[in-house]
Amino acid sequence: MPDAVPPTNTGGWGRHGVGLGLLGVSLLAGLLLFAFIARIVPQLPSEIALHFTHEGFADRRGPPQSLFYLPLLGALIWLLNTLTGFGLARQNTLRVGAHLLWATTLAVQLILGVAALRLAGTI
Repeated sequence: MPDAVPPTNTGGWGRHGVGLGLLGVSLLAGLLLFAFIARIVPQLPSEIALHFTHEGFADRRGPPQSLFYLPLLGALIWLLNTLTGFGLARQNTLRVGAHLLWATTLAVQLILGVAALRLAGTI
C-alpha cells in the first residue's frame, strides 16, 4: 500500500495566515487601546490638551472623554481595511495588496495608541 500524501492547503483562507494574523493583532491592539482609555479617563483632569501646534503648545483643550474618538477611529479603519482586504484577497493576484492593507491597519492602531499615550500624558 503506497504512503498517503497529506493534502496541501493551497486554496481557501489558509494561504492568508500572515494576513489573518495581522488582522487579529490589530484587533487586539484596538481593544487594548479602548481598555487603556477607559482605565485612564477617570484619573485625568476635567480638561486636557487635545491638539498641539508644531511648536508643542496646546491649542485645543477638551474633556478627557474625547479620547474615546481614538479607538472609534481605529475601529472604523480596521473595519474598512478588513472588508477591503477580504475583497482583494479573493483574487489571487491581489493577495499581496490585501496583506499590505492589513499590515497598514496594524500600523494605524499602533499610531493611535501612541497618540493616546501622549494625550493622556503618560509619555
